[in-house]
Amino acid sequence: MLWKRLGFAFLILLFICGTLITMGQKPAMAKETKLIMATYIPPQAYKDLAVMLTSFPDYVNKHGKGIAQIEYFHSGTLLKAEESLPGLMQGTADIILHTDSYIMGTLPILGILELPLLYPDMETSHEKLKIGSPLYNLVNQELAKKNILMVAVPGVIPEYIWTNKPVRKPDDLKGLRIRTAGRVEAMVLKTLGGASTTVSSAELYEALARGTVDGTMCYLGTVPSRNLEEKLKYVNRTYFASYSGGIFIHVHPIRQME
Repeated sequence: MLWKRLGFAFLILLFICGTLITMGQKPAMAKETKLIMATYIPPQAYKDLAVMLTSFPDYVNKHGKGIAQIEYFHSGTLLKAEESLPGLMQGTADIILHTDSYIMGTLPILGILELPLLYPDMETSHEKLKIGSPLYNLVNQELAKKNILMVAVPGVIPEYIWTNKPVRKPDDLKGLRIRTAGRVEAMVLKTLGGASTTVSSAELYEALARGTVDGTMCYLGTVPSRNLEEKLKYVNRTYFASYSGGIFIHVHPIRQME
């Protein structure tokens, strides 16, 4: 099941937390570091992602007492999706958990995570993206130019095309308006002959009900999380694109002493 795969992949992040905490241990009298973490994703709706969304701050708060503690804001209570990256850069949050498609416009290298047909399964993608891997290092070399570090990413999830009409060949997409979340998905859809439009997942149900869109390109968990099965009748389970959610921090440059 998808949530089990996500949980399995995310266990590595708990190991990372333990490693960082151990390396960062300070004398007993040192002041405990307070960090703010934010995500726009609601764990109550995305039950398959709930473990991933809460494990990182929970682990740090349990094992980092006296060293570091995280105040965690989920469901957009601190920063909405479009506010998350600017909020990180401005210091409103110290850590964000964010899907790559929403911030690829500012951080184009993340588009490499969304390309279709790269991996046979999520476990393989996790192996290719694990800390220290060539792909992980390549992504962070580019992010470092904007003083961003992708701490970890739990692999990528395939995205399918869900519609209210059957799509059996590219020509069937002509005339359909399909909601996409990022540039890679939009380019794939355009190549196939469809028209992409941008709608937040929270507004997608209403857009389908009104006929503003005819379908969506998304991963499996979005459908039950937003009750989209009530409006969508068909799914084409081709690996059209992929996406993931990484943990990002803003690395403040150290000023060299003259």
